[in-house]
Amino acid sequence: MKTTAPTPTPLCYSIEATEPRLTGYGGAGLLARFFQQLHPPQSLAALPGLPQTRKAPPAQVLVAMLYGLVLDRSRQAHLADLGADPVFLQLAGMEGILSQSALSRFLSRLRMPTAHAVLELNRTLVAGAR
Repeated sequence: MKTTAPTPTPLCYSIEATEPRLTGYGGAGLLARFFQQLHPPQSLAALPGLPQTRKAPPAQVLVAMLYGLVLDRSRQAHLADLGADPVFLQLAGMEGILSQSALSRFLSRLRMPTAHAVLELNRTLVAGAR
């Protein structure tokens, strides 16, 4: 008597994301909470000589760049990816992120004394975080 093994049924997995605060950028929620504790937008807004933009406050532009650096979106063109994620924008408390050309214009108008002030503020924030 010859027996045949049953044909294995293929395994199917379903993965769902039901958390309303879930974003495709791992750690964005934790980073947003960390930023809420450090208050970088308020600290950055106090810097002298920040270039103005029509679409966003200068401090928000700098905070978006900080998010980009931490979330591995350091190129200006890649920041648009963050701006296209509505959950990220909500977590970060932003309405949007400037386009690549607007970011380039912003950075081209950023003067050296302001850049040095940003570096000094960064040192202060990092020392406070420790």
